[in-house]
Amino acid sequence: MRPTGTSEPGAPGGGEPANGRARRRGLVSDGVTIRDVAQHAGVSIATVSRALRGHENVTDTTRQRVLASVAELRFTPSRLGVSHAGRRH
Repeated sequence: MRPTGTSEPGAPGGGEPANGRARRRGLVSDGVTIRDVAQHAGVSIATVSRALRGHENVTDTTRQRVLASVAELRFTPSRLGVSHAGRRH
């Protein structure tokens, strides 16, 4: 049996993962998560989230460190994740 989310080579979709269309639309980042950014910047996931949303309780130094990590890792927030977080914050 084939793993879920893949198709046969030569079949519609060209054997790419089922989320290939989502990846092209920007719904899935290139494997970089907010956790990766937090670890790279040496801060918590919550701090990354706050820095990206412009929260006032994040120092300029920390915000710059987070933004540098975002740029270096080429992180793009998933639209789905942003949508879910928007309901909580």
